[in-house]
Amino acid sequence: MDRCAALLLPQLDAIGSAKYLEYTRDVHRSGSLLLEMINEILDLSKIEAGRYDLYPENLDVGSIIEDCVTVLSVTAEQHDVELTSTVHGFLSVKADDSAIRRILLNLLSNAVKFTPAGGRVSLSAEAAPDDMIAVAVSASGIGIAAADLDRIFEPFRRADAAISRAHEGTGLGLPITRRLVELNGGRLALESRVGLGTTVTVWLPASQPGSLAKLRGVA
Repeated sequence: MDRCAALLLPQLDAIGSAKYLEYTRDVHRSGSLLLEMINEILDLSKIEAGRYDLYPENLDVGSIIEDCVTVLSVTAEQHDVELTSTVHGFLSVKADDSAIRRILLNLLSNAVKFTPAGGRVSLSAEAAPDDMIAVAVSASGIGIAAADLDRIFEPFRRADAAISRAHEGTGLGLPITRRLVELNGGRLALESRVGLGTTVTVWLPASQPGSLAKLRGVA
């Protein structure tokens, strides 16, 4: 290789340089985001086409909440966000296990992501009228403007652009979450005020009387 050609080539750092680790992390993060987007597009397509398979069963709400909080606890700690949960009594829903876990993980992940350091995220569940179980995720985060409350449930739409740009995401999490809630016979409501925080409440059908006893192995 002549001297001129060598001068035209990019100057690379020595093997083991911190820059290579940074490049690797960037590639991994970009690849993970792309894979997440592809999977969510496929899932949304299945839901819209009526081809998303559900397998309803009697589920212990307290156990699922405990699992989901455990999964997000490390992320919450890294963001310096306090994550707590409260389950009022023994609660059971009739729903698809993987769908319910995805609903709660999506809501908790969003809550932690958009809550400033030192903030709080809480997950609670209790019996509600009309044979429903109410599960609420509340965050002392940045809040959502009234004008954005409806459009954030549209695919690829997100809230305030300046805020959204600071957080990675596909814009499909909430639309998929609401559709999964509806597919499981439930409904979802969101209340938010800018600067005060956000609460998302999901109502799901309770199991028939006696189902929880069987689920827990109680005579």
